[in-house]
Parts: sequence; structure tokens; C-alpha cells
Amino acid sequence: MLEDLKSYVREMGYSKINDFRDILHSNIRTAGELLVYNGDAEVDPEKYNACGLCWSIGHCWTISQKHGITTIDREQRLTCSTCVDIFPRNAIDMKQL
Repeated sequence: MLEDLKSYVREMGYSKINDFRDILHSNIRTAGELLVYNGDAEVDPEKYNACGLCWSIGHCWTISQKHGITTIDREQRLTCSTCVDIFPRNAIDMKQL
């Protein structure tokens, strides 16, 4: 992965991290800037493919996977929608309360 990153940096014409760090910086948000929904995340079983992205969100303990099925514990939910934002197949959606 590091070799791919080095290749990408060279291909884009950058020679050091400072060349592109400030471009990326504007996309980083603090926890206070997260959009919090009044609702619940819901898994669409027809789009779901068990890729594992939503299970690996560092701050979220509400999403789990057992026997190839992802579940969301509504009692523990954070409603931050990070799982919705990172999932490439739109298999998780926020349902407003």
C-alpha cells in the first residue's frame, strides 16, 4: 500500500507530503462538525455485500457482523451517519424519526 501511495504521489507531481497536505486539510472535520441525524441507520439487505467498511469505523460500537449479516444496535446508536457516508454501495441509509 505504501508503494502505491508513493507511486501516486510521484505521478501527481508531488515530491513531499507538504505539497498536498494543505489541499487535504480543508476536508478534515472535527467531531463537533459532524452532522448528527434524528434517526436510525438501516441496512438494505439487497445492496449489502459484507465488505467490512462499516464494521471498522473506529468510534462506532453499534455496528456488528455475525454470520455474514450486519446489524445496527439502535439502543447504542450514535446517529452520526459515518457508516452511510463511507459505504460505497449505498447499502446503509439514515431513516429519519
